[in-house]
Amino acid sequence: MKKIPVYIVTGYLGAGKSSLINSWMYNRPEERLFIIENEIGKVNIDEQMVAGKDVDLIGLTAGCICCSLNDELLDVLEEVSARRDSFDRLVIETTGIADPSSIAAHFIENESVAQVFELMAVLTLVDAENIDFWLKDVKDSSRQISFADMVLINKIDLVSVEKLQEINLTIGKINPTAEIYAAVQGDFDVSSFIEQKAFSAELFSERLGAVSYTHL
Repeated sequence: MKKIPVYIVTGYLGAGKSSLINSWMYNRPEERLFIIENEIGKVNIDEQMVAGKDVDLIGLTAGCICCSLNDELLDVLEEVSARRDSFDRLVIETTGIADPSSIAAHFIENESVAQVFELMAVLTLVDAENIDFWLKDVKDSSRQISFADMVLINKIDLVSVEKLQEINLTIGKINPTAEIYAAVQGDFDVSSFIEQKAFSAELFSERLGAVSYTHL
């Protein structure tokens, strides 16, 4: 049986994760998505965008999906598996403080999960205008970039060309193997990446080792 394709969308607060997913639904109306959203305390996916669309949405709001909600995530994945005929792709939107490596590990290390789901990509969004603040004050923002298969620099209309070049260099130093894209207000054509499998267990292990080394 064909595995369920999974996409992890991460990025710090205000980077534009929900805007990207709303854009995804708007630009690919024929596609059926199952969305697990983990923004603490609220559900940010545009309800009007979901209305009338073939979308399943589960909001996990009790805590961060990468730590306290691990068991709940597994329960939800079991429910998702049971409903696999009703959608085409699974999208997991994390909190702004989530470490995507612990979420991705479920799809590698848990045999029962790996038999049903195939992690296609970890996509990290960064806010072009505020990236310096987040990288300086929040270590998880750096880890989100470190484990990304693709980095989407969002809100590029708010920075100069020179600043955008600087951001590209910064991201390249943190994660030299990630593909880098750019967008305005999360409006991005996901067709450029969703059909290919960008995630690899081998590359994930290399990134994990590199991040662990830099934090010694």
